[in-house]
Amino acid sequence: MCNKLSQEDQLFVSKLSKGICFQDGHYVMPLPFKETDPVLPNNKSVALKRVKSLRQRLKRDSTFCQHYSQFMKELISNGHAEMVPESDLNSNKTSCFIPHHGVYHPQKRDKIRVVFDCSATFESESLNAHLLQGPDLTNKLVGVLCRFRKEPVALMCDVEKMFHQFKVCKAHRDYLRFLWWEDDDFERSPTEFRMTVHLFGAIFLNEFGCANFGMKKMASDNEEQFGSDIADFIRHDFYVDDGLRSVVIQSLPSEFRAKDLKNVDLIGDNLLVQRTLGVLWCLDSDTFQYEMVSNNRPLTRRGIVSTVSSIYDPLGFISPVALSGKQILQQMCADQVVGWDDPLPESLNGKWVKWCAGLKNLPLLKFPRCVKPEGFGKIRITEMHHFSDASSYGYGQCSYIRLVNDVGQVHCALLMGKSRVVPLRPITIPRLELTAAVLSVKISSLLDQELEYPNLKHFFWTDSKVVLGYICNEARRFHIFVANRVQQIEERTNPNQWNYVASGENPADLASRGASVAEPAKTPMWLNGPEFLWKQGAISANIGAQFSYFSDWHRCKREVALVLRYKGKLLQKSGKLQTAGVEKRSLHYSSVTVNELLKAETEIFKGVKLYDFKGEIDTLKTHNIVSVSNDRAEQSLRTKSLKGRSNLCSLGPFLDKNGLTRVGGRVQHAEMSDLVKFPVVLHR
Repeated sequence: MCNKLSQEDQLFVSKLSKGICFQDGHYVMPLPFKETDPVLPNNKSVALKRVKSLRQRLKRDSTFCQHYSQFMKELISNGHAEMVPESDLNSNKTSCFIPHHGVYHPQKRDKIRVVFDCSATFESESLNAHLLQGPDLTNKLVGVLCRFRKEPVALMCDVEKMFHQFKVCKAHRDYLRFLWWEDDDFERSPTEFRMTVHLFGAIFLNEFGCANFGMKKMASDNEEQFGSDIADFIRHDFYVDDGLRSVVIQSLPSEFRAKDLKNVDLIGDNLLVQRTLGVLWCLDSDTFQYEMVSNNRPLTRRGIVSTVSSIYDPLGFISPVALSGKQILQQMCADQVVGWDDPLPESLNGKWVKWCAGLKNLPLLKFPRCVKPEGFGKIRITEMHHFSDASSYGYGQCSYIRLVNDVGQVHCALLMGKSRVVPLRPITIPRLELTAAVLSVKISSLLDQELEYPNLKHFFWTDSKVVLGYICNEARRFHIFVANRVQQIEERTNPNQWNYVASGENPADLASRGASVAEPAKTPMWLNGPEFLWKQGAISANIGAQFSYFSDWHRCKREVALVLRYKGKLLQKSGKLQTAGVEKRSLHYSSVTVNELLKAETEIFKGVKLYDFKGEIDTLKTHNIVSVSNDRAEQSLRTKSLKGRSNLCSLGPFLDKNGLTRVGGRVQHAEMSDLVKFPVVLHR
């Protein structure tokens, strides 16, 4: 891990690793100072000034006073803070006083959180200035949410007062002093207290460093006792203090349920809508939903930015909707220099009002939480299909998971989407298509890393043949813009993973041009992917569709043979093909030969990827099964290697010299051509 960290991050990890210990049911950690126990000026005067201002608000607002006092009372009674002993009040120990203030969560107006301001300066010094920020040990929110969608039954939990579960070593507690009134008597002088736990508001907790470090340490220390599944859940499926996981469960004791669910029958009752890492999750329909965005903000640049930014969509399900709003904002800023409070131009007013009116329908959009339908059974094949597209308005991508169970049923679901506006500097459509392809590759890497499906295959789709030409080209040197992006694609994928899709079958078209709120709901392809993904042998069928242009098989072979002939002439001309033994032909057209037709047939078979038999081909290559065998021991070995993995087991398959899968069997001694005895295995 340290190889990916800066030197300061490594120092942070080193200090906590050496200083952490387990005492009285809690982990105790030092403050991660840059240097050893810094000497800070006495800033009690700053804390006194801030607490006097706080007292005025407490007297003025009775509700605020009640919530604040209750929070501080619980903080002290639970042992998260303690009164400074008299012996330490006048000692020469270095101490630091932390001002504090209260904040409310927008969705929880009856619950206050007291935040300690560790950035408060006195004589150009602050506590945060001497603390290491530490590495970002927080799991990716997108990854936690994606894993939350893997199984039909889901579990959500949180760690109560997570930041107060990790104690501060006694030697550093005087750096965390604060002022408060004993017994909530605001007429008396405030008393000196100090925190015994790590603070929410210190720089290293802005990245949740100490809390996350402690959680991962707890998982490692107890893995042997509780098992790797529990440890992995804590390590990978928590986003700060919220844990999400798909599980199999029918009921939970009420004491372990969320406060507003304690009286709910998890089987019989209509369940509520819960907020899961900021996303609305309807437990009754098991769908992700969206809340209506308030559009009462002023029609200025500031108001428009606020409205567009208020659409919370971490998985990008409604990214085309957000793109339309971003396009209006970009048009507003493109024509002239616009101040933050300048009004929206009249030419854009109609577009903006129409887009905002559509936001009222956001609650109508619902996306299934689980990517696997109920009763789907054992998964045999897992794939991800990534589509990319670009237009003059924007570019984007969408990723789908394709599951095939053990009886051949197929199910597809949208995993993630991304939409971005085009840069103000003009860029050609082919280059935007290439940029969208890079975005698709990045998303695929993220999903591959986070979901960790076994034997996962990735397929990439674009409707730009220029992009496919860029990716498959091995000789030409490109302009820097193109070369850099092609390099990024080639580092993470290979050309065989890239496929062409017709524009009408590309769901990323919606992500590239933007959409109203109603369009995603009316576009099944956006939610479920194109129809060809739902068919068996989707990849082969799609490539085979390119040959459907020809009216008959012979014409198809003849045209391919002519292409191969032309390719050979080009290679001869470039000197890359030896001419010895190659038949010289007239410059005029001549009919294709039988040998040319046979070569064309082989190339067609090789071009149509044997999608359903990819596993069989890999097994045949691994065991070097390249011919028919008369040896019973070898036949038994072949059968065992394929048994339970393939329906072709009983056919005695093998790979010929051209890499094609052929049927073996007992007819090997028959007096007929090998092409007849050992037919090629193709799709139905």
